[in-house]
Amino acid sequence: MIFEHQQAKNSCSPHTHEQARLRIEVTVSGDQVTDIKRIVFVPEKWVRNDKDYEQLRKGIHQLVTLFGYSLIGLAALYAFITFQWSWFAFLIFGLILIGLALFNLVNIYDVLAFKLETSQSMVEQLFRSYSFLTALMLILAIMQAMIVAWFYKIAKSENKYRHTDIAIAVAIGGVCAALLSLMDRISHCCVPSWAQYVTAALVWPLAGTAVHVIDLFVTTTVKLSAWVLISNSIGSYARKQTALATISIAVITILTAAILAEPSLNHDIIGWVIGTSGFSIILGAAYYILFRYDVRMVIPTAATFVIVTQIKQLVLHAFPGAWKGTFAGLILVAIISFLLLQATNQHNRKG
Repeated sequence: MIFEHQQAKNSCSPHTHEQARLRIEVTVSGDQVTDIKRIVFVPEKWVRNDKDYEQLRKGIHQLVTLFGYSLIGLAALYAFITFQWSWFAFLIFGLILIGLALFNLVNIYDVLAFKLETSQSMVEQLFRSYSFLTALMLILAIMQAMIVAWFYKIAKSENKYRHTDIAIAVAIGGVCAALLSLMDRISHCCVPSWAQYVTAALVWPLAGTAVHVIDLFVTTTVKLSAWVLISNSIGSYARKQTALATISIAVITILTAAILAEPSLNHDIIGWVIGTSGFSIILGAAYYILFRYDVRMVIPTAATFVIVTQIKQLVLHAFPGAWKGTFAGLILVAIISFLLLQATNQHNRKG
């Protein structure tokens, strides 16, 4: 009979903090050392505090997600009520967005199947899951299509854009991406979302990774468009009450900044607060300098923001299979942005 004994010793290293200790755990089986592990001993109080912090972080994350849906819903409702939208753009982009939503639903089949319980009918569980997700994605796709249709109608009335405006828009997107990266650097390290099990378990991982990048571009463009269009509407309806209009636009700008800084919540709350403050200043200045005069400039801004942040993810947290899909998605985002800008510019040149 061989007896196994484990013993942990605190390290004398100066890299300790209060009750936390670097420890060396030695496993002895019989008269031989069979395993040596270096671990960090964390007091139970710290674990409890971390759980409390995690609950707070998740609560804020859910609140910010609600802000995003509310912004999109408010813009879509306003466009529908005031008839400031194009049927042509609504149908075309609506079909495209619904197609992307259905693709994502089919692509996550293995993820949903993995979470099913063996004690219940598989068909019933899949039906419940897909019914809820289908309804949610279709509603979101329709609201986004309505905002794009509003965006399209306003873009048709814009003059030919200037290349200096595009340069400014690209710079704004780059600065926002740099700020988000800075928040990631000064915050706790966290595994990026696309490197988790959900991405690896997709039915078509390569296409799913590319579509994920396109989805980021679409949602970022839609949120920025909703913010600019609502702010412009507030300004046009409150010309005699400039103070009230300024306050309302500032509130919407801060909410939009909180939405854009949401990835920082995956690290810590302080980083998100700092990021929200920084985004508020950047977006506020960008609105009065550029966006309120030409809403089309949200396209290069969103494209630059997504491209830079995704390249940063690849460089720092790349895993096998991510490069091809993400790189394909980035190329598609650049092409789509160029075509959208050229289409509106060509239309205005003819007009």
